Amino acid sequence: MKRPIERRVYTHDYNARTQLLESHVSMFEYGNLPDDINKMYLEYYLQCESMVCWTDRFQEGKLLAVECTLAGDLDPYGLGRDVVAVTRNGQSLNLKRDKDCVVGFNNKTMRPCSDIFTDAQTLGEIQTSIDFLIFWTRLSPLVRTSDDKMRDKVVEAFKNIKKGIPVTLASKNVLAEFGIPDEITVTALTQPDFADKIQYTARLYDDVLRWHMTRYGHATNGSPKMAQQSVEEVDATLSQSMILPLSMLEARREMLDKVNAMFGTDITVELSGAWRAEVTAFENESGEDNVDNSADDPDGSEDQPEDTKDDKEDQDDDQTDNESN
Repeated sequence: MKRPIERRVYTHDYNARTQLLESHVSMFEYGNLPDDINKMYLEYYLQCESMVCWTDRFQEGKLLAVECTLAGDLDPYGLGRDVVAVTRNGQSLNLKRDKDCVVGFNNKTMRPCSDIFTDAQTLGEIQTSIDFLIFWTRLSPLVRTSDDKMRDKVVEAFKNIKKGIPVTLASKNVLAEFGIPDEITVTALTQPDFADKIQYTARLYDDVLRWHMTRYGHATNGSPKMAQQSVEEVDATLSQSMILPLSMLEARREMLDKVNAMFGTDITVELSGAWRAEVTAFENESGEDNVDNSADDPDGSEDQPEDTKDDKEDQDDDQTDNESN
C-alpha cells in the first residue's frame, strides 16, 4: 500500500523565521569557496549556533564547514581547546582547535543572532492576531429556526445563494412565514466594525520587521523625517545599523585568515550587494555632510558674504591708519 504524503503544517512563526533566515544568510558573499562548502549551512551555523568548524578530517582532501561545540580543557578565557565536530549525516569527530581544525565565530562577542528566533516568534504572534481579527470581523450571522424542517430549508437556501441560484420558499402563508419573529431569527456573533483595527496590527508587523532589519544594516524609515529630527540624527541611525554587520564581517575575515593559513586556501568574504549599497550610501552622506574645508580656507573667508569681507578690510585699514598715527 502506498504511503500517503504527509503535508507539513506551516505556522506563522515558521514562515517568519524562514524569511529572516533568508535575509541573514544572504548578508555575505564568499570568494574562492571550495565546492564542498555549503554557504547556506556555513552561515546558518555561524548565525544560529554562533560557531562553525573548518576541517578536512571527515573526507581526506575535502574541506568542510560543519557544526561544532567546544569542550575539554579550557584556555585562559574559558573556551574549550577540544572540538566536537558533527556533520548533517551523523558523523562526528573529536578535534583540537587550531591544530586539526579552525573554529570561526559569528561576531566579536561569539554570540548567535538569537533575535532571528525571538523576532520571528513575535511576528508569528502578530500574524495570528491578524488572522483572529479577520475571523472576528467577518460578517457571519447565526441563523436560528423554530424546527429542524425550517433549518434544512435555510441551509439549502444558503447553498443555492452561494451558487447564484434563485431561492424560493413554498408556504401556505408567506407573510406569516417571514413575519413571525421566532420563526427565523438572526444573532450577530462577530463585530464587522472592528475591521479598521486590522491596519494597526498590520503596521505593528511592519514595525517589528523594520526594527530587526535596522539592527542588521538596513535603516529603513517607516515614515518621513520628523520636523524635530536633524540630519545628524538620521545619519546616526544609518551608522548604528552597520555596527552588527561590520562586526560580523570582521569576525569572518579573522576566521578565514586562519582557514587560509592552515589549509592553503584563498577564501575571501565581503558584504553582499544589498549591504554594500547601505555602506556606500552612509559613506556618501557622511562625507558630504562632514567635509572639513579648514585646510583650504584657514580664515574661513570663502564662507563670508561680500559685505562682511568689505567690512573686515575697512577695519584692517582703520587699524593700519591708527598705528601709523
